[in-house]
Amino acid sequence: MAFQVSPGVEVKEIDATNVIPAVATSIGGTAGVFRWGPVNQITTVSSEKQLAERFGTPTTTESADSFFPAAGFLKYGSTLRVVRAAGTDITSAGNGEAVTNLYNNEQYESATYGTNDWIARCPGALGNSLAVITCVPGTTPGTDQFDDSTFAPYRSYFNGAPSTSDFAESITGDTDINDEIHVVVIDEDGEFTGTKGTVLETFGYMSQGINAKASDGTSNYFKDVINSKSEYIWFGRTTSRTAGTGTPTTITSEMSAIATRTQAVSTESLSGGSDGSSYTSGIVSALDLFANDALVDINLLFAQGDYAFADTSINAKLLAVAKARK
Repeated sequence: MAFQVSPGVEVKEIDATNVIPAVATSIGGTAGVFRWGPVNQITTVSSEKQLAERFGTPTTTESADSFFPAAGFLKYGSTLRVVRAAGTDITSAGNGEAVTNLYNNEQYESATYGTNDWIARCPGALGNSLAVITCVPGTTPGTDQFDDSTFAPYRSYFNGAPSTSDFAESITGDTDINDEIHVVVIDEDGEFTGTKGTVLETFGYMSQGINAKASDGTSNYFKDVINSKSEYIWFGRTTSRTAGTGTPTTITSEMSAIATRTQAVSTESLSGGSDGSSYTSGIVSALDLFANDALVDINLLFAQGDYAFADTSINAKLLAVAKARK
């Protein structure tokens, strides 16, 4: 131990803490009203940014009452399981008519698409902001539509025009099958990004052949690609996009060229999406997804308060779920 040999001040630093600093490890769960995202399906988010990207930012009292408590939790916790509740009469936007029964990925196969080719990936009015632009080969293979002025804002997203896929050429030995299609999804009204016309995602060089494969062996049929990868849209019909009401096109060695639906770039706006109303029953139903503690790992459950003064069903459901998980 050192000693001072002359008068002076000696400063010592001593760790006086006797507790371990707390670390935010709570896993939260919440059900509420949001503008975007799958309905009646648990989605895990880890930040306020991710919450906004998956479920949209609030524009109404109802959505604010759900969004801000969730965002507040994420300032201190890193894992939140979110269920978007369905309002009465909630619908998904489509390019032909509203869709009433497509809430999440699990319902896609059983949904009724009506006259829709393109449907918003999630239900709600926010889907009305979407538009889908398609470009297929025209009468002059690989040039007409891609060079059309309507498609000019989107050319830079692709290396070239759609023409004949490698798969179609390998099957037919022909370079003029013209089975490819480019698809662009835009925020037409600016509700997603704040800027009208913003490109949200693009899909290029897909095939209109139902049996088409990519080089890695996965499906390159445009419907399969869109429905497995898009964050904003579904392709609804079971028929080929460019073959009208006929059956999906199968690429065979005998075919000479694929039928084209139109010789102009197609821009189709989505409409008919609605957030619905009367959310209380939807929140109550959504909270049921947290009831099984063996399937859903959470240690904090919350939801916005009951809307109707005389209705305490949300609070009652929160207590019931908490007791069921004990």
